[in-house]
Amino acid sequence: VLFNLSCLCWNIPHNAVFTAFAFWAKDKFLISVEKLGSSLFVVGAAELVGVFCVSYLSTTVGVYNSLYIMTAWFFVAIIAFIFSPTYAVGLVLIFFIYVPGEYVIVLTIAEAEAYVKPEFRTTLIGINFTVQFIGRSLGALIGESLYEHTGIVGVCSVSAAVAIVSGMLLLAAEKNKPDFSSRFPTSTNSASTAPSEIHQLPTNFRVDDEIMEINQT
Repeated sequence: VLFNLSCLCWNIPHNAVFTAFAFWAKDKFLISVEKLGSSLFVVGAAELVGVFCVSYLSTTVGVYNSLYIMTAWFFVAIIAFIFSPTYAVGLVLIFFIYVPGEYVIVLTIAEAEAYVKPEFRTTLIGINFTVQFIGRSLGALIGESLYEHTGIVGVCSVSAAVAIVSGMLLLAAEKNKPDFSSRFPTSTNSASTAPSEIHQLPTNFRVDDEIMEINQT
C-alpha cells in the first residue's frame, strides 16, 4: 500500500508541472501552441535519458539510493523552475525535471514485484500501472486548476512538496518491505535434531582372496 501510494504521489507532480508549463509559456512569453511542440520533444528526450539511466544507476548506487537521489534532483529542479527568466531556460529545466521523473516511474514499476509473493506479482504490477496512470491524470487536472489560482509558483511549490511526500512513503515502504527470498527456510539447528550417532553394518569386500572390512560409523 505504501509503495503504491508513493507511486501515486510521484505521478501527480510529474504531470502537474508539465501542464502548468504549457499555460506558463503561453501566458508569460506568448508562445503559440505550435511552438509548444518543442517542449514535447524535450520531454521525450528527457524520458529516454531517464530510462537509459535506470540500468546504470540502480546497479551502481543501488535501487533505493538511486530513487532517493532522483527524488532530491526532482525537488531541486522544480524549485529552480519557479525562477526561470526565459522560455529557453524553462525548457532546459523541464528536461532536468523529467529525467528523474521518468527514472523513478520506470524503476518503481520494475521494483513493484518485490512486495508480494511470486504468484501475485503480475497482479501487483497491473495495480501499480493503474495507480501510475491515475496519478498522471490527477496531476493534469490539479496542475491546470492550481495554475489558474496560484500561478507557476503555486504549482511548483505544491509539486515539490508532494514529491517529498512520495519519497517519504517510499522510505517507509522500503523499511517494511517483505522478504520472500527464502520461501523454504532450512533450520540451522537441523544437526541437533539428527541422531547423535549413525551406525551402519560393516561392508565386506573380497579382493584377491583377501577380506577388507570397512566399518562406517
